[in-house]
Order: sequence, then structure tokens, then C-alpha cells
Amino acid sequence: MRSVLFISHATPEDNEIAAWLAAKLELHGYSVWVDIKSLDPSSDSWGEMESTIRENTIRFLFVATKHSVLGNRDGIKKELAVADSVRKKVIPNFIVPLRFDDMSFGDFSVEIIRRQAIDFHGDWAEGLIQLLEYLEKHNIEKTIFPSEKIEKTLQRWKDVSTSDKAKVINKTDYYYSNLFPIKLSNYLYIYNNLEIEQILKSKHIPYKKIGNCIATLACSDCIQQFYGSFVPFEKLELYNILKSDISIESFSTLIKQPHNLCVSLINWNIDNLFFRSGLKKYKATINNQSKNRYYFERGYKSKRAEKSRFKSLSGSYRDKFWHYAQSAYYTNFPYEGIIFRAHLLFTDNNNTPISDNRQITARRSKGRLFFNNEWRNMLQAAIYSYAEGKDNIVLNLCCNNNVLIIESRPYTFSSEKGYIEPVNDPIESFTEGHYENEEE
Repeated sequence: MRSVLFISHATPEDNEIAAWLAAKLELHGYSVWVDIKSLDPSSDSWGEMESTIRENTIRFLFVATKHSVLGNRDGIKKELAVADSVRKKVIPNFIVPLRFDDMSFGDFSVEIIRRQAIDFHGDWAEGLIQLLEYLEKHNIEKTIFPSEKIEKTLQRWKDVSTSDKAKVINKTDYYYSNLFPIKLSNYLYIYNNLEIEQILKSKHIPYKKIGNCIATLACSDCIQQFYGSFVPFEKLELYNILKSDISIESFSTLIKQPHNLCVSLINWNIDNLFFRSGLKKYKATINNQSKNRYYFERGYKSKRAEKSRFKSLSGSYRDKFWHYAQSAYYTNFPYEGIIFRAHLLFTDNNNTPISDNRQITARRSKGRLFFNNEWRNMLQAAIYSYAEGKDNIVLNLCCNNNVLIIESRPYTFSSEKGYIEPVNDPIESFTEGHYENEEE
């Protein structure tokens, strides 16, 4: 009785595609035959393969890529020839082409050019959905596998997907850091009038109260205008303070650790950036210390560049919703700039953040599904959003003449060594995709 789905592909170039597809289909209950080890068409093993196609296969799934279609492979030619024979004599729609790259449909071989292909290119998940619907429509028989069979299926995919990708290879890789160059304002202002505190509060301008003085990055022209009359002040070179941590005196008030004071004011202005951009604040308690995280609301999307697609910065996950979140702080080592740190935050159906303990568990589970490319793409989308598509993020400290500028492009490094990054975690991607209804 025919019940096997035979996967034909180019070995070893398309092994990962074939292993992924086989595992997905087996997890959905189908019996699959796939050759990962590249059998020699002239060997005795070819007889087994030919027999499987002729006698046991219900559908011949052809992984159509540049490697399999344009590669002039003898093994693939023989498989297609046998499959075409079955198509002509037994099952008219026996061959099902699956397009996995951007090759033209016109390049398909004569055996498959008239067959309607299922397009996986650009979205493997959507292609899989269409294939499963096709199999259901044609009543292709399913088989219930014992748990050990499923474990072997997952292990096969893991072995294929990590065997080559764990190796360091010779290629130029570019590494985008999360450190963004900054141009600071020129001065730290010390005002000898505590009455301006309420004005600064009302205008959400960061400040620090030190004795009888107010320290802020807001310029003297704005303070005089806000207050309505002259306010005694002293301005100090911001860069000079950040280069050392020697105590200074202003208006008979000793300011200890002025470096930390300036860093605190800069970081406070970065927090204001998150608020102005519409992010919501979450205060997590970590190691008995409260840490602010700012997260994008449910459904938020942003481009990463002018011509890029929109990137989701939130989505559903199991019975919760995940949100890309950030914190940020100033540093002058190894280069001066703002470091944007990435976080994941989770809310319930009422848009309320779940408890800290549940946050940790969910973050570990969901975070395993994100690799470097995903984190980089979300970082780029967030920065593009803050900058409103421009080259710089401009933070108005009090007026247009007194600003803090963060470049939209981070410090970038290159290496002559690199590696091929996996698209998803070999095991988690299957269990999450198969058993959970996850939307990203």
C-alpha cells in the first residue's frame, strides 16, 4: 500500500531543507523517505530507493532549488525519471514540486514544469501550510509514530542543521554592535535657585538636586525664559567632567563624583526618548534591584531601513504576548556612545505584565528561538523608529539649540572568520511550531 512521501533533493547542498521538511511532515503524522547521506545511484542502495518510489510512494516531493534543477545531478535525474514513470502509469499528480529559492519556474525540468509548484521561497511556514492542505485534500494517509520515532526525527534534523554550521569558516563577517556613537551637548549647568525644580518637573527635564543647587543639561537661556527672570548659574565643560571624576565646587556646594552625575542625567534623557517614542515602562526586580525596561506595545511594527519590510516588535506566544524591550545607558569605553540592551517582556490578555518569575521562565523559552540575526533586526527596527527614518536620533534637552545626537548606525566591526548562523533552534523550532499556535 502506498503511504510514503518521498523527498527528492540535492545532496548535500539542500540537506537542511530536506531534513526540516521531513521532520515537519513526520511530526504531522506522515511516513517520509529522505536520503540525507547521498546514496550512490550506481550502488545496490539505489535499488532500494527505486523500489520505494515505484511501490511505496504516494507523493514524490521534489525540492526545487538551483542546486537540484540546474545542477545536472545524475541521481536526481534518475529519481525524476522513475517518478515520471509512476506519474504516467499510476498516479497522474504523483510529482509535487516545492520551490525553495528564487529560481524561475521556467527553469524547471520537463518532468515537473507542468506540475503546479508549492512556493516555499521567502516563507517556509506558509509553504508548509499549503503542502499540508494539499495532502489533506488528497487524503494522504497518516501514521501515528511512537515517541522514540519522533525523538529520532528531531535528532536527525539537529544533526543535519548543526553539523556544518558549528564550524568556523573563512569568510568576511560584519558584526553590528549595540553601541551607537553619540554627540553630547557642551555643558553641565549648575543653578543656584531651588525654585526652578518645579519648572523642570513640569517640563519633564532631567535634573539633580545637590544642596542648594540644581544640576541639569538644560541651557541658561531656557531656564531664564521658563523662570521669567535671571537665575544665577555656572556652566561646566561636559566632556572634561566625563573624562575624570574629581570633585568640583559650585556656589559653595561640593559636588562629589560629578562624572556619575553627568552620566545619570544623560541616561535619564535616554529614558525620556523611550517615553517620547510611545514605549511603556516595566520595572523589574532583579537581584533585589529595580531595573527599568521599556517595551513596544502589542502589534507595533517598524521598518529597519527605508526600503525594508516592516518588522514586528511584538507577537503572541502560547497564552501570552511577547514584546521587544530595551534599556540604554551612556558609556565611554571602549568608545563613547549609548548602549541599547535588548530584553523580552511578556504580558497577559489584559496587556498587564506577568509576574517576574513567569517573565524569567517565558524569556528563557521564547529567547531560545531568537538568534543573532533576529535580535539585530529588532534592534535596527527600534532605532529606525526612534530616528523616524533619519540618520540620527535627536534628543531635545530643552530647546533646538541644545540637543543630544545619537547616530542611527552602530559601531560596526569585521572579521575574516565567520560561521553560518542557524535559522532557528534545531529542536525548539519544531516543538514550538508543531505544538504551539505561535504568531510572530
